[in-house]
Amino acid sequence: MTNPLGRALAIWLVVRTALATVVLGLATTIFIPTVEAPFGATPLYLLGIVALAITSSFVVASAVVRGAAQKRLATVLLVLDIAEVTMAVAVTGGAASVLSVLYGAVILASATTIGSRASFIAGGLSLASYSVISLGMAWGVILPPADQLPTQYALSPQDLVFSVMSNATAMMIVTLLSSALATQLSRAGGALAESEQDRLRLSALYADIVRSIGSGILTTDVGGKVTSANPAAEELLRTTSAAVVGRPLEEFFPDLGSTSTGVDERAEMRAVRTNGSEFPAGFSIARLAPPNASERAGQLIAFQDLTEIRRLETAARESERLAILGRVAATLAHEIRNPLSSISGCVELVREGVAGSEENAQLLSLIVREVERLDELVEAMLDVARRREPRFQPFDVAALARDVCVMASAGLGLDAKVVAREGTDRPLVLVADASMIHQILWNLVKNAVQSSGDHATVEIAIGREETSTFLEVRDRGPGIPEADRAKIFDAFHTGRTRGVGLGLALVRQLVLAHGGEIRVGPRDAGTGAAFRVLIPSIAETPTSRDSLPIDSGRGGA
Repeated sequence: MTNPLGRALAIWLVVRTALATVVLGLATTIFIPTVEAPFGATPLYLLGIVALAITSSFVVASAVVRGAAQKRLATVLLVLDIAEVTMAVAVTGGAASVLSVLYGAVILASATTIGSRASFIAGGLSLASYSVISLGMAWGVILPPADQLPTQYALSPQDLVFSVMSNATAMMIVTLLSSALATQLSRAGGALAESEQDRLRLSALYADIVRSIGSGILTTDVGGKVTSANPAAEELLRTTSAAVVGRPLEEFFPDLGSTSTGVDERAEMRAVRTNGSEFPAGFSIARLAPPNASERAGQLIAFQDLTEIRRLETAARESERLAILGRVAATLAHEIRNPLSSISGCVELVREGVAGSEENAQLLSLIVREVERLDELVEAMLDVARRREPRFQPFDVAALARDVCVMASAGLGLDAKVVAREGTDRPLVLVADASMIHQILWNLVKNAVQSSGDHATVEIAIGREETSTFLEVRDRGPGIPEADRAKIFDAFHTGRTRGVGLGLALVRQLVLAHGGEIRVGPRDAGTGAAFRVLIPSIAETPTSRDSLPIDSGRGGA
């Protein structure tokens, strides 16, 4: 019973049961010594009234629980209570009965439970019932109980008029006061209900705003433990609100204690998800306003994932570098390739005209190799500067990996051995640009062979990882220091004396063109490095996989 009428009805039931038990019970004990028979009519009448009141209370309470109309039940209680009080007055002295004051309790109960109009109805019924009993017994129309003396009900005309008038006046006053009280209660209840509705609407609005906002929102208590998290925070931290609440804020922002003053601050720092992964986060932190200015309050933290922003910034810087490189490469291609062609042609003519000198032949061969290396450098610069869009076609990446192994073992020198490991012994269809994937693998394998040295073994592995296909190249070189891993994909960054630092830059560019990712780390066992390329699977292409012929995987280098 959460509505006002239900609460008032419950209070009425409790009060009427208590009054019936206490007041009428006391009246019973008082009247037993005054009657001729201790267990005569009067005590039985009073006990019956008590039983009726208690029984009716339980019946009405049961009806309320079952969902009966509460206003109708309150009306039934009003009639029953007036009848019970009238019967009690009839057996305890009539017009002179002290129990007539219970009429006032019934009037008050009806006003506070049903309303202002009910108080007038209750007042009129009470006055009519009391007048009928009082005058009826005074004129002999209604007889007193058989076990009481008639003299106990005998009143002089003056006393009868006084009792009736005084009780009538009291009932009228109680009716008017109860009506005024009911009106005030109704107004106050209406205002309270309206305020409660406003509060609920505001609470719902604030909850909708917090749920809908794109930034993660966390609140903490004074001790720095999380007290709430909105859905965006759950998504960013890859967890649920129940798993976050109660945990220290520093678990998710480890650097917060050392870099933040904790009040009205905006900053950037790393955030840690519940699975241990990290992401760059921009956040603002502010102190919650407590209801009492003297109290201490927790904090509110709003944060966003800056991964995409950092990626766009990196892409913008990369585009700027590539644009500069493109202009330089175009100039170099024109200014270098023409002299290189002339030098190469002249060397060939000289080689044909020089005979019998092994030293001269070696020098000429050295010149030719260096000319070819310069030509490869210009071509690599053009490849890095040239943005190509992938041509997505399904092909067998396992066959492509095996071809790269054969070509690298035979063509890269250094007596290196390039072997195909797990995943390459069975077909594995990948929807991508086979030429670009071939170039990615070739450059990675070439770097791995050069890093591993003579008689080393370089491994290639492929397979599925969640929604992506991975290609991994493992070498047995000295490995890559942690501090250099973020720079090795920059153009012209190299760790070798004869390298120019364009191979890995080109690999990264081709991987990004597929929407993929490249990771570098140590080998699972032993020394060396492992480069892992992730190419996302394409669920839908302009032409379905089933209708496209599967390429053998031999893309162009």
